[in-house]
Amino acid sequence: MRNDVNYKVGVYTFKPSGRIAGHDSKAFRESIFRALPKNSHRPLKLLFDFHDVKIMDSTGLGALMEVYISVTRKGGRVGIINVGAHINNLLVMSHLISHFEHFDSENEAILALRN
Repeated sequence: MRNDVNYKVGVYTFKPSGRIAGHDSKAFRESIFRALPKNSHRPLKLLFDFHDVKIMDSTGLGALMEVYISVTRKGGRVGIINVGAHINNLLVMSHLISHFEHFDSENEAILALRN
């Protein structure tokens, strides 16, 4: 599992690839928290691009929700793009789909999240 991160115009974009399941879920969560500033005075804005994620299970979803809770409790926002059918079904079945802001493209998401 890889998790590339970019910072553009106030938005951290994470592009995981491979599997976010089992043991890889912990590495996914840790890579996100390592990339974020420790004492940010501004609410964080995160975007997850799931285009290259092959599999996500409940442990991966749990890691994603831990990040979501940490960011939104401090007034931040979390968006997602390129959600395939498998991840979408996981989010729908767990009733967590409505927690995330959905966008059609990275540019659209960055513009919306930074405002």
